[in-house]
Order: sequence, then structure tokens, then C-alpha cells
Amino acid sequence: DALKTQLTQLAGVKNVSLSAFSPMDKAGWDSDFKFDNALKKSNFRADFKWADADYFKTYNIQFIAGGPYNQADTVNGFVVNERMVKKLGFKKPEDIIGKKIDFWDGSMVAPVVGVVKDFNGSSLAKEMTPIVLGSHKLIHRLINVKIQPQHMEQTLAAIERLWNNMYPDFIYEYQFLDDKIA
Repeated sequence: DALKTQLTQLAGVKNVSLSAFSPMDKAGWDSDFKFDNALKKSNFRADFKWADADYFKTYNIQFIAGGPYNQADTVNGFVVNERMVKKLGFKKPEDIIGKKIDFWDGSMVAPVVGVVKDFNGSSLAKEMTPIVLGSHKLIHRLINVKIQPQHMEQTLAAIERLWNNMYPDFIYEYQFLDDKIA
């Protein structure tokens, strides 16, 4: 959190978020789940992406119903994509708001607080999947930084200095999202 706060104060930085994956990474986590107090698990799996509430603004992921979950260290709400809404049989995105999703037999239960437009959660060659997003601080491993293109070299150098001051024993490395997609 301290590094995130310092990064947001840099002149060339537009947004910062913490996550386990970028939007297009194969989530790495997928699971069946129970929905809306059902006794049986779903007959399909959903990709799970761990990300803080600033992730949506950082990646310009647009809401069509509800909004982001509150900033917290652990899950207090879920955001789902349109594909998830359709797969669960809802005609309107707002109808899913407030319904509970239960992962791992009660280990993680929270209401749906928002619905976002579909975005491709893995390879562009694959069909879009149902996606659930939630925030759990202990699982975040990436710092997503949206920078302004002007003065990019100075901004990247400032980010590296902040990193090295806070984490001198860890290697600083970065990757641009468009390179990752390519």
C-alpha cells in the first residue's frame, strides 16, 4: 500500500492498482461455485481474477450495472462480467446485484456488487469466459501502473527508484501490457 500511494503521487502516473493478474492473463484460478444459496454447485466454472477496486479504472473496464467493491484486505463483494450474467440465466445485468456467490463450500461468500462489460480474460484466440473479480490483498502480486506517454522514460526511472528504495532485495522488472498481449 505504501508503494502504491507513492506511485500515485508521481507526475507521469495516471492510475495504480494491485492484482494477481492483468486483464488478459489466463486467470490461473477457475472454480465451480454455488450461486444464490443453491445447494448444488454450478454446472460450469468461472475464471477468477484477484484485483483491488482501482483495477477497473486503471484498465478502463466499464460497468454496466452496480459498481466496484469497496477497498478492503479481503473479499467483501464480487464483480462479474456479462458472460457470467448470461450463463446464470439473467436477462438484465442489474438482476444479479446482491445475489451471493459461494466459492469453496463457504470459504469465500460475498454478494455481486457490479457487472462489467465483457473483456477477454486470456488469449484473444479463445472464446470469452465467465469471469468473477474480487480483492484479496494477500494474493495480489502485480502492481499495475497506467502512465502518461509523455516523459515515459522519466516516469519509468522514477518508478524504479521508488521500487528499489522500498524493496532493495527484490529485482525490479516491468512489462508493457501491449507487449504481453503480443
